[in-house]
Amino acid sequence: MKQPLLTPGAAERAALRDWLAVDADHAALAVCHNFYSLKDALHFLITCGLYQAERAGMSEDMGRAVAVSLFWDVLGQHEARLTKVRWEIVEAARLSLKNDPDDFHAAGKAAAAVARANHAPPGMIEFGLRMAMRAA
Repeated sequence: MKQPLLTPGAAERAALRDWLAVDADHAALAVCHNFYSLKDALHFLITCGLYQAERAGMSEDMGRAVAVSLFWDVLGQHEARLTKVRWEIVEAARLSLKNDPDDFHAAGKAAAAVARANHAPPGMIEFGLRMAMRAA
């Protein structure tokens, strides 16, 4: 006997994930930029999930479960991207300080340029400079 292509509820979960994608991105970015706490962002997305599930005639449990799963998936993706950007900022500042160990202004500009290009929170620039100064 062949296994079904979609398990029961898979289509509904996929639809909910699609409907909640923008809200999940909003909530995760708000956490990454310290606008929301984890608890508030998760509550926001669960509320959105319950609303979408109700509108579609799905169970509350499915709305809640999909929202929680999606939140952690999207937050993990954003944190991985910001970790990569954080180390790119450090490297830009380190290279600047390698060229001129006393020119912290140039190192700050190099770090800020990388941060700005990647829409990173301002605190990452300070982090990058501190780490670069330790390495220099």
